Amino acid sequence: MNDSASYPATNPAVNLTSYTVETLPSPIAVANPLRTGYTFQGWYDNAAFTGTAISSFPAMDAAPKTFYAKWSSANNYSVSYTLNDSTPTGHPATNPNTVTSYTVLDPNVTFAPATRTGYDFEGWYDNPGFSGAPITGFPTGDAADKHYYAKWSAAKNYTVQWHLNDSAPAGHPATNPNTVANYTVEDADITVNPATRTGYTFEGWYDNAALTGTPVTALHTMDAENKQYYAKWSAAPNSYPIHYVLNDGTPAGHPATNPTGNLTSYTVLTNSGGNINLLPASRNGYTLRAGTTMLPSPVRRSQVSRPWMRQLRLFMQSGVRPTTIRSHIP
Repeated sequence: MNDSASYPATNPAVNLTSYTVETLPSPIAVANPLRTGYTFQGWYDNAAFTGTAISSFPAMDAAPKTFYAKWSSANNYSVSYTLNDSTPTGHPATNPNTVTSYTVLDPNVTFAPATRTGYDFEGWYDNPGFSGAPITGFPTGDAADKHYYAKWSAAKNYTVQWHLNDSAPAGHPATNPNTVANYTVEDADITVNPATRTGYTFEGWYDNAALTGTPVTALHTMDAENKQYYAKWSAAPNSYPIHYVLNDGTPAGHPATNPTGNLTSYTVLTNSGGNINLLPASRNGYTLRAGTTMLPSPVRRSQVSRPWMRQLRLFMQSGVRPTTIRSHIP
């Protein structure tokens, strides 16, 4: 049979092991043997396979017969993979399996899982409908072409957490305009907007609690991982100037004095965040009438309607008529 113990051939039972000149029908047919993974190329009457292949012989030959099976080299079988990554577009998968063909002489094949950013691999299947059990490999003794189909989960969900870092000092909360709490790789990239905190300068969102590296301005959804962002604020609160207009130019020669105890700047922490008392100005021969004697600290953005809120001016009017000190935030 010219086979081996590992890859044996099978001789059909219809092939005779003896005959006489009376054996019918004549000529006597010689059926093809079978051998998994090989192609039969004919019976020959000599071990060198010379001459013509024999498919039958006449009973009248009346002589012992020895036939030799000739086989091809091991057949080659293809292995194909369908990654099923065309929908949605832009999310390609990677196949780590490099076996694209095999013979029965090769070792059995074990599959590695495919990978696709943002999705879970759910197995290789031998049919496009994903019926049956996932395939983890195949024995090369199957001796057949193979086609495998990748199955994927729905796009995975990743969380986004925001840390405003506004607990110290207490009483000065920040506001986060970003509302994204989760995402998938199928979402568009997300712009990360600055947080706000009255009296402080926002210095960026960072991806680590130590606030090292470069501030983050966008979330790239193909990162496919849970995100945590940390707000960084100026180390010290912002300082805002206070300007006093004494209104003592008319009539000339009657200057007013602003007490040195009146602040020239303040922060949201001034006076523990409470109101700031204003000491009255003085001007010989004039009386400072009732007016503004204190400022709220901080001056909240909600208290101001004009866009140039950060410059504070205190105007004092004096004269015969009652005097008021008006607080303006131009």
